[in-house]
Amino acid sequence: MWDARTGVEAGRPMKQTVATAQSVPVRVAFTSDGKWILTAWQGLDQNEAPQGWEVRLQEAPMVTDGAPAWLIQLAEMAGGEQLDANGVLQPTPTTEDSTQLRQTLLGLGDSNPVDQFGKWLASDPRSRAISPLEPASGHN
Repeated sequence: MWDARTGVEAGRPMKQTVATAQSVPVRVAFTSDGKWILTAWQGLDQNEAPQGWEVRLQEAPMVTDGAPAWLIQLAEMAGGEQLDANGVLQPTPTTEDSTQLRQTLLGLGDSNPVDQFGKWLASDPRSRAISPLEPASGHN
């Protein structure tokens, strides 16, 4: 998949291979809000003879112009390493404050899909929506 605005690759090719068979997308459509992709898949056996059909709904990849500072900080904290000024991996300082990062994430707006993801990630899993692209459900 590619970003229609820039032509830059935004996702993996849509093909699923199983041990003895595979399926390929035959029809693809986006929802009107662009957040979901509906695909119709034709199953193929090991001789590539047509089998059954399957319909799938999946979230569309989020495409932005660049990574926000909080995303880089989150990756460094999660991975335990960060790049120094020379581009060499070094251990992330233990002074990094995950509580402060969580507060930053919870204060993000909803105008950008990456910020929506950050805010969702920092939200309480017991009350957040099942996906960062869906409104909060308040499930228990």
